[in-house]
Amino acid sequence: MRLRPLDANRYQGLFYGRFALVVPYVYRAPVTRVGQTLYSEKRLGPLGSYRMVLQQSPGQIFGNWSAGSQSGPISMRLMR
Repeated sequence: MRLRPLDANRYQGLFYGRFALVVPYVYRAPVTRVGQTLYSEKRLGPLGSYRMVLQQSPGQIFGNWSAGSQSGPISMRLMR
């Protein structure tokens, strides 16, 4: 995931990876900051919705995602 700031509390997220280790995906979704928490939700057509909730601490962002019946952790370090 890459985050591009739009203003103090909004970002454009670019999400990319592989579904089932084979099928590549790329999509954009809005990301909103409330305090130290980042939220994102995007409808993915017949696959359901993607949801993400992240907490920010100095130098890193961590949290969880879910899409359909799948879910998992997210851990990122901030790049300058």
